[in-house]
Amino acid sequence: MNRGILFYNSTTGNTHAACEKIVRGFRKSDLVLRDCAAPGTVDLSAFDFAGFATFTDYFGAHARILSLIDSLPRQNRKPAFVFNTCGGSSCRTLIDMKKRLVKKGFRVITGFTLGAPENYPPYVAKGNTQADSPDAENLAAFKSWIEHADTLFGGECAAISPEKLPVGIIGKLVPPFPRRISRFLMGSKRIDETRCTKCGLCARICAWKAIDMNGYPLFDEKKCFGCWACYSRCPARAIYTKKYRD
Repeated sequence: MNRGILFYNSTTGNTHAACEKIVRGFRKSDLVLRDCAAPGTVDLSAFDFAGFATFTDYFGAHARILSLIDSLPRQNRKPAFVFNTCGGSSCRTLIDMKKRLVKKGFRVITGFTLGAPENYPPYVAKGNTQADSPDAENLAAFKSWIEHADTLFGGECAAISPEKLPVGIIGKLVPPFPRRISRFLMGSKRIDETRCTKCGLCARICAWKAIDMNGYPLFDEKKCFGCWACYSRCPARAIYTKKYRD
């Protein structure tokens, strides 16, 4: 039985949940799940194929999954698949991952985009929640894709022919937003000390090491990536900005 590893990047849990569904659906091969933010390295020589999953971030692939790909050793045409979740348009997410993977010597065989509830706070504040996403059609297509991918990677991996990624014209043309725009739209972060429990979760999950704990969290806005992870994950809803709260 072939062995595969699925690296995922998830902030609020949608991508993680979808990846768990993919792992459960792979029956013809042994697919294991790994958080791309987990410490340590992985010996890819122990796996016959690899998957890479993230959510769409400002019209492209999140920097954390791209950084993971860049950190991997060069491969000799190891088969791979790409996957993403998005609250609206997937745009360049799959393309971004494929380009980085090809540079590293992977062969990207297939990919899929799953709709998800919107988690970007400025959109949610305006009522654009995508609460009914994914719809029944997208879920059915997701299930079919899992079965299809399971068949592909459960056979002779070297003989698999790459498929065209499901990326539309808009996805090919719209570039990702510069990070300075995301930081500007987010604004400076503040702490409601009456709510903060000093649990340190925000500092632990910050991929950019932009938060230090000195009793209460201290934010280094120059390092901040504007990803909203600390805001979205704070269990006490103690983190806020001038424009957005709760």
